[in-house]
Amino acid sequence: MSQAPHTDIIMGIQAAVIDLFDTMLSMSVKPTTEPMPESMDEQLMVGFISLAGKVMGSVDIQVARGLAVKMAAGMLGMEPEEIETEEEIKDVIREICNIIGGNLKSNFCDAGLTCEISSPSLTIGSHFKVETLHMERYERFVFEHAGQRFCVEVAVKFLAQDEADLSSILKLKKVDIKRFQRLDIISSVGDSIIELFDTMLSMNVELSDRAPFKDSEDFKLMGQISFTGNVKGNIQFQVANTFGRMMTAGMLGQALEQVQDLEQVKDVVGEMTNILGGNLKAAFCDTGLVCEISTPSITVGVDFQIEILNMDRYERFAFKLNDHDILVEVCVKIEDQGGAGISPAPPAQEEAAGAALDDAAIQAMLAAAGSSAPASIEAPEVPQAPCSTPQPSAPPPAPKPSGPAPVEALSAEGPSGLAGAAGDNLDFILDIPVKITVELGRGRLAIKDLLKLGKGSPLILANLEGEPLDILANKRLIAKGEVLVENEKYGIRITEIVNSRERFKSLGG
Repeated sequence: MSQAPHTDIIMGIQAAVIDLFDTMLSMSVKPTTEPMPESMDEQLMVGFISLAGKVMGSVDIQVARGLAVKMAAGMLGMEPEEIETEEEIKDVIREICNIIGGNLKSNFCDAGLTCEISSPSLTIGSHFKVETLHMERYERFVFEHAGQRFCVEVAVKFLAQDEADLSSILKLKKVDIKRFQRLDIISSVGDSIIELFDTMLSMNVELSDRAPFKDSEDFKLMGQISFTGNVKGNIQFQVANTFGRMMTAGMLGQALEQVQDLEQVKDVVGEMTNILGGNLKAAFCDTGLVCEISTPSITVGVDFQIEILNMDRYERFAFKLNDHDILVEVCVKIEDQGGAGISPAPPAQEEAAGAALDDAAIQAMLAAAGSSAPASIEAPEVPQAPCSTPQPSAPPPAPKPSGPAPVEALSAEGPSGLAGAAGDNLDFILDIPVKITVELGRGRLAIKDLLKLGKGSPLILANLEGEPLDILANKRLIAKGEVLVENEKYGIRITEIVNSRERFKSLGG
């Protein structure tokens, strides 16, 4: 596809904004070549939305508070002095941003560039700037109403590879509410921060009980990544400039005084946010939720605050390294494929088949490959609706002991283990494709060493020469093998099937 359609879609924002203000706010606005004021005597409000999919980037609208009040009055059919609460103003700015972003998304999708938009966030403050790094196109449209100016910014890049249609992907799986409720966000994010600083920067950060940045006059950098798909929300990573320079020095293998370029610090903060967002995305996907993450945006300033409303869960993590603070905030909500909140639980048999699908396929393959039977699969419980009335039918099952059942007890079921849970539906799962992966080995590198790699550089793995390679089915160890070459194609000869005890441990975690 040529670049011209992309240009037409982006430039169409100008006409769309003029029409939006006319029809929904009864306000006449016009484009202007005058720039936005460098500084304002009143608060700046920035509505922000991310794009993810075949188009990555962001859309934001930047409005001074006085003009925002007029916009809120126009949308609500009131006079400016009748606006009673700050929330009314915030809601209107978020809604305007959502409409502009939704219009842009729709036009991209019509052109074959499938993408999704995040929930809108709102940043309020007096001295800050929001930007999305490393985009192909940046466009700023400045408008004027009664002598007051506001602007809409678009920053996008187009993915070259042919990726699956996001809207189709979202229809493949139903949300497993129970798994989401079990997801330990504190573990997946909090522990990731500590490990990330240890592995990449050799910094031993720890949880903090003090108010972050309370006594700091240094300006702050905040990376933000949004989630789209079954999961909406974002993750924010915030540090002060001095500590951002320390991180950059550690990542680039330089002395602190050598780090003077703010763009380098932004890149490092953005990359740290990207890694955290990727880890959290993987945790969501592991529970059966399908989501994508946006590219990171960076907010730089002294005085600003970001809000995202109507999330299912908000988490805040404060860390410290000596006198330096790190703040990570996560907010998420779950949506079904129709986007109307969490879908009700499916019938028990359908849910059992859906939730245990991969495990059943793997265990069936293991049963065929080994002599001893695998552990039986237990169908997940169907959660009751919060207000459902208990039915006086069959008595409840006996309570189950906590923790994993002993391996001996599970394997003692013999050949009936698989049949007991999935035998009646074995034909249903036999044609399910299972992704087989062969792992050569693993290793760890500091970012400064990674940046030194070039053509011909060796990568040292933890595995010893001649050691059997791990064979994994859907990321779970099932066997070991050795490399063979036949008809100029590589393959693996299985040398060992993992015993039933190890298979059970693998399937359990």
